[in-house]
Amino acid sequence: QRLRQQMGADAPVAQVRAVQPFVLALLSLLAVLWLGHSVLQPDSWAHASLLHWDAWAQQWSQQHVSEATRSRLQYLTDTGDVLWLAILSVVVALLLAARRRWLSLLVWVFAIGLNGLGTRVLKNAFQRERPVALYELLTSGASFPSGHTAGSIVVYGLLWWLLRPVLGQCKRRLLGAGLALLVLFIAASRIWLEAHFLTDVLGGALWGLAILGLAIWALERGRALN
Repeated sequence: QRLRQQMGADAPVAQVRAVQPFVLALLSLLAVLWLGHSVLQPDSWAHASLLHWDAWAQQWSQQHVSEATRSRLQYLTDTGDVLWLAILSVVVALLLAARRRWLSLLVWVFAIGLNGLGTRVLKNAFQRERPVALYELLTSGASFPSGHTAGSIVVYGLLWWLLRPVLGQCKRRLLGAGLALLVLFIAASRIWLEAHFLTDVLGGALWGLAILGLAIWALERGRALN
């Protein structure tokens, strides 16, 4: 607006973009709240169907995932563990600070902190019990939503978005596809290891998309305004 006043009333004004990520965040937030309510409230019209899909996923895992595969899956699921994601988050934060990318650093720290706090609030609010068979996994908190799934989407998704401007088109697509597959397998491993129900993973994915969408919206809005 200041430039417009200096250059005249006909000077073009840049539009603040990234409305779509904000809409995605809002819709994902509403969806995760609806999903949690439907899973835990027997009077919900979708309750029976959701529990049916949970039971089907558990039965499939018991019949098709061997003990040897479960031992390998534990290494994969650790890449979505809070400890590993915390270490990666600190490293990225230090690199952003060293490069003086203050807006990216602020959004990075805010998104990861909000995800961790929000996941804990949702777990305490819904208080869903975990599946019986945990295969000696170390777990914390209630079952809904899946913290591994949400954290992986936020950290790996936002990391890819931050790296987009410095990567060529081919490398950008390869990195995006690789991180997307990693997140997908982390989410699937939570079901195959029976650490979560299918709807827990879907809830974690929706919550992660909500935080990721909010972070991208804030980042692009900040860049446009600056």
